[in-house]
Amino acid sequence: LDPNRFDEILRQTEDLGLVSQPRRVDATEFGGMAALEGEVDVEGRRITLRLVLDTGFPLKLPRFFLRPPDALGLLPHVDRKGTVCFSDSEGI
Repeated sequence: LDPNRFDEILRQTEDLGLVSQPRRVDATEFGGMAALEGEVDVEGRRITLRLVLDTGFPLKLPRFFLRPPDALGLLPHVDRKGTVCFSDSEGI
């Protein structure tokens, strides 16, 4: 995808209003091409969620990260970097 396409995807994501205070962030920390983060409420707690798009998007699933990784304590399916495992790529 061309970098302008990533910008358009992030703009559309911001427009959905899924996160409050959306902001673009550096994606290279996680090896991505584009990233957006914002605040979400989880059981009455406000946390930061980061969406990272990789070069293979849309053929490769986006990645989500809790910031900081322990924002909700220790959870299964959230690794030390904060990666949220929301889908198993096996069998897709």
